Amino acid sequence: MKLTVGPLPPAVYWRRRALVGAVLLVALITLATCAFRGSPEKQTAAVTTPTKKPSASPSPSASPTPSLLPTLSATASAPPVSPSVPPSLPPSQIAAPAACSAAVVQVSAGLETTRWTVGSSPRLKLTVVNHGTVACQGDLGPSQREYRVMGGRNWVWSSADCKPDTGTQPSLLQPGKSYSYALTWSGLTSNRNCAGQRTRVGPGTYQLVTRWSAILSQPVTFTIAAKSS
Repeated sequence: MKLTVGPLPPAVYWRRRALVGAVLLVALITLATCAFRGSPEKQTAAVTTPTKKPSASPSPSASPTPSLLPTLSATASAPPVSPSVPPSLPPSQIAAPAACSAAVVQVSAGLETTRWTVGSSPRLKLTVVNHGTVACQGDLGPSQREYRVMGGRNWVWSSADCKPDTGTQPSLLQPGKSYSYALTWSGLTSNRNCAGQRTRVGPGTYQLVTRWSAILSQPVTFTIAAKSS
């Protein structure tokens, strides 16, 4: 039996051609997209793996070793510690040097020679020395200096009897430094407040004692001999 296919109706014919054309168009688009992009794995690798340029290795000093990082961080965060400086005191609160005393100051007597003759004018000497380790405050003026001549226990003469000096000289006596003064004695006697008659001393043995402030020296013995005829 022979099957004869007749011509399709125009409406069906054009509907079929439009469907076939749409299928072919989708297939062509899919093939073109796959050919352009390539496989998914190759595309991901190309995007996530950029080309790296070789770089020089960092210097060892560029970054601290991991073991030093905590120490460096603690040091950087710690506030600077400034050395303690004692506050300066106003001049009114600075301690003044102590007054000189017999504990640190020595007074000594001396003469040019220990033998004189009647009618001579002996040259007497007074020396003050600070034997302490720091300076002390004292008055080196003539009012604080005295020369005494004794005959045993008898008062013979003193520089403070007839014409006492009144001058003052506040000073700092430096440690280890000596201050010396000299006076010429007329060889005449005197009494306190220059009372009575003054006479020339005769031959004998005498002692010189000097005083500075309230400190007395040890006596120094000397002799006055009679004039040779």
